[in-house]
Amino acid sequence: MEKSRGKISAHRLFSVKDLKLGNPEPHVDRVIKIFLGIGDAIAARWIQMPKAILLLQMAPENPASGAIYVYDRQRQDFYILCFEEGEDTITSDEFVDLLREYNLLQYAEQPGLLETQLQHSAAAALAADELVARYFDLFVNRGAYTVQSPTPHPETGRCYYYRPKREESLSNLTIKHHLEGRITIGLYAINPATQRCKWVAIDADYLNALEDLLKLQWELRQDGVEAALEKSRRGGHLWIFADQPLLARDCRLYIHGLARRLKVPIKGSRLAQDSTANSVGLTDGIEIFPKQDEVPAQEFGNALRAPLGVHRAVPKRFWFYGADYTLEAQIAYLTRLKRITEHEMAGFVSGRSAHEPSPPPVKSLVTKYPSSRTTSRSAFSIIEHVGGKLRRSGRNYFTRCPSCAQQGRDKSGDNLAISIADSRKYKCWAGCTKEEIRAALGCPIRHSRESFAH
Repeated sequence: MEKSRGKISAHRLFSVKDLKLGNPEPHVDRVIKIFLGIGDAIAARWIQMPKAILLLQMAPENPASGAIYVYDRQRQDFYILCFEEGEDTITSDEFVDLLREYNLLQYAEQPGLLETQLQHSAAAALAADELVARYFDLFVNRGAYTVQSPTPHPETGRCYYYRPKREESLSNLTIKHHLEGRITIGLYAINPATQRCKWVAIDADYLNALEDLLKLQWELRQDGVEAALEKSRRGGHLWIFADQPLLARDCRLYIHGLARRLKVPIKGSRLAQDSTANSVGLTDGIEIFPKQDEVPAQEFGNALRAPLGVHRAVPKRFWFYGADYTLEAQIAYLTRLKRITEHEMAGFVSGRSAHEPSPPPVKSLVTKYPSSRTTSRSAFSIIEHVGGKLRRSGRNYFTRCPSCAQQGRDKSGDNLAISIADSRKYKCWAGCTKEEIRAALGCPIRHSRESFAH
């Protein structure tokens, strides 16, 4: 007999050790409270047994935002329980029904069953070589990529992305591991050798985002362009594929024009009645990937989570509407979509640049800054404050991140990247914010923002 939400699956999140905590036994209240605090959540239901704890976690002011977690007290690991069908937003009443229907207590009584669920999930997600090759053809336009951290940041609760330290080129094996849920990668749209992209993605994660994406999908269809709508945590992504890689500048101009015509908000754009240089851009709206018209050689632009993998923060796989929820059916659906040609794109953007404002400015990697040697003394230059050895690679120095060091991380001493051309530009690949880095150096940021911050 089929159950109301289809099959159930378990996904390991992280361990007590990952959270940098000691042994919580026998008093587990503290570790559960820290776990809830990562997402600013409450425990609407808390069922504690000798071997495990079953939790219904939800946002304090949203009774329909629940998710089901299990804490294995023996292995000291956290898991999330996901359902094949229906939205993963559960009320307290629905939790009671699911408790009976799926016998959820068995996972608190025998947490070893969670490992069995993990093995079944992994076996079901094995990606064949032919499937990997079709995925590569659809999405991969350059060798660089990012990887999502499997563990959330202890303060923000976010699973940040970082570039692999060995900087190896994206391979079929990495794609296979992504599709199988072993890792989650991010993809760059633009190939800097050609300034072209294989795909355009429209990311929307604000109130009524899905409605705006459907408007854009309908309007694209009127132009003969088929776009695939992918679910996401808070909204969705609309994907358009190219027959041959298209100029990033043309792709951005085309989507920007559609959005303006439909009055769909674009994040970072200025209101028509307030287009002065000092006006603040919209904080909510669609984001167009690629985010730049072009990127210099050896630069990257902005990566976007690659589709059909397992988002580490949830964790769950977000599917495309329009096909069955299997990897085979999803990739077959994407492969069948009509791809936009260069001739079609030329027709769409012809004459537009002269009559429409250019896409909103993005914190672009092509912006030029003065050399650190000519920077005024009033500007903060991090290279004057960090200790330890600086290793030069490409356009950056690499050294130990002071914020990571405070938390006992960055043992290899190269999480912090500092621009050689302008030492005001720096970034921690483990996800530390500028505020955290500056505070760790004893030089906290005293203003609300730095004009050159990324």
